[in-house]
Amino acid sequence: MSSRPESEFARLEQLLLEADGRAEHERRRAEDEQRSRKEADERAEQERRRAEEANERAEQERRRADDENHTSPLGSDTWSNEPRYENIYRARLDFVLNKVSEAALQELVSSLRNGMRCTISGHYAAGDFNLVKKIAFDDDVQWIIRIRLPPLSYFMSDTPRREASHSETEVRGSRIICTERDLESLKSEILTMKTKTTIPIPRIYAYSLQNDNTIGFPYIIMNYVHGTTAFHLSAKFGNPLSIPARYLNHYYTQLAKITRELASLQFALIGSLTGDPDSATMDEVKIGPIAETGEGPYETAQDFYTNYPAAIAGALYSDPQALDSGGCETIRRLPGLLRTCVEETYSQEMTYSLTNLEMGTHNILVNNSFDILAVIDWDTVIAAPSAVRHQFPWCIGGDPGVPGIGPIKAFGEWEGRLEMCRRFAAMLERSTDEEVKDGKGRLFSAANFFSKEALAFRALTFFRIKQSWVDEQWVPGLNWIERCNATEILSCCASVELFLLRTYSWKYFSCRLEELAVCSNGTKAKASFALTKHGSEALKLG
Repeated sequence: MSSRPESEFARLEQLLLEADGRAEHERRRAEDEQRSRKEADERAEQERRRAEEANERAEQERRRADDENHTSPLGSDTWSNEPRYENIYRARLDFVLNKVSEAALQELVSSLRNGMRCTISGHYAAGDFNLVKKIAFDDDVQWIIRIRLPPLSYFMSDTPRREASHSETEVRGSRIICTERDLESLKSEILTMKTKTTIPIPRIYAYSLQNDNTIGFPYIIMNYVHGTTAFHLSAKFGNPLSIPARYLNHYYTQLAKITRELASLQFALIGSLTGDPDSATMDEVKIGPIAETGEGPYETAQDFYTNYPAAIAGALYSDPQALDSGGCETIRRLPGLLRTCVEETYSQEMTYSLTNLEMGTHNILVNNSFDILAVIDWDTVIAAPSAVRHQFPWCIGGDPGVPGIGPIKAFGEWEGRLEMCRRFAAMLERSTDEEVKDGKGRLFSAANFFSKEALAFRALTFFRIKQSWVDEQWVPGLNWIERCNATEILSCCASVELFLLRTYSWKYFSCRLEELAVCSNGTKAKASFALTKHGSEALKLG
């Protein structure tokens, strides 16, 4: 009688063992499949990287071959004493050239190298603020001296002179001098250039922030970089507003790295760097007033947005009538709109990143392969809110257009230029992936280039370069920004998420799903993603 229950129990135990065996077999099979998929993914990733490396090598070889056929003169070989300058610009240049003694300049520079003989080139280059002359020593070492030009307004005979505190000019006796604001701007630039980064910046050997020096004007002496601005080199390819297509990816990659590294330097206030350039370390450098305006520093983005538009208008325009014909209404509207943007996102930044307000091809020196050799002109670098660093550099081939209006007519080919904006934004975002892996916040987000706050601030970037059409196009643009919510704006401004999905692998994109659902500095948007059987993508924002 007892043998039957025992037999049933044994059979049940056997069945359980068999079931466990099958389950274990299934588990191992699933693990093997998962391992196989992982290995396949890794092999695919390795293949992709090898393909990218092969493509990059091929691209480098093609660029090298192109360079052999399309070499252009670089650096001081192109300096032609600025024949383009006329009227008051020419008068200012001639004034400085006549005032600066070549003998005094040679004596100064030679003393910095224990009396080594040197020659000052007769050719020079000049911009809006500086005159540059090349110095060649007998041992083939080459430097440049960059002389700060006095304010242009002194040479405008029909323009009333204003007090130095209002930035135009000051006359001490009969001699023209640079103003305190000019000197603060120069000091901030020197502090920025001395910052310890891997950004290619000319080395400074000497400087003077005094008007009463042996040269007669403030100056910086630095090493000579044999390169030409990317703007001028691009012009030789037919379009100064865009890097040639075959060099675009290479140039973007370098520019993204530079922009990210600069933004990694963060401070508790908004403003320009200040301190003693001779002794200050990064721990000792402080944030002071914005050198361009003399206003600040600011504790919050709201404070900055309240004051900066009017302050920059006052610094740029000594004649109120000139402002009335430019961007008066834009300047009036911006403070309230920008403050509202900050309030809508409930964002209160605790630190502010360094950003160059005038980063662009006009202040980046390159060779014929568009390798970035040096970034010059650092006087507009400030610690600023996120929306300010989410601005596109000048003349990279991209133009996001005026929000709600469309392209800036003069630029043309808008769709292609809008695509370039998406491309650069995505590349800059991807360059910060390592920061996210290390548990740090992402410095750049592709979506944030199209946030309400960033779009509104873009109006001010055009105002700063004195474009006469600012009110005509940007007042309607600001109206559109005010009417739309963040999600609507993101959808209309190039659909950045879809662009990322098209550009990068689904594996990468799916890892970013949660992050991309947070757009416009914290405003949350619902996002649903799907892949069709053909692998195409669909995105719905709502």
